[in-house]
Amino acid sequence: MSEKITDPIKVQSKHGEYSIELQGNIIRLDGKGVVTKALFQLYHEDVKKARFAFRWAALGFFNIC
Repeated sequence: MSEKITDPIKVQSKHGEYSIELQGNIIRLDGKGVVTKALFQLYHEDVKKARFAFRWAALGFFNIC
């Protein structure tokens, strides 16, 4: 897979939502709601597409309530 994203990805489902966008050399991920298996699989594929914009990537998580 070598497909790269150029525009922000925004996905909404009945239970949750997420967005992925490139901001310079940062992949910005935002998610809300309940994660279903189907939503997580779609999210995983989209994150892989975003990662191809860089030669390498590190992923960190922040939980702000």
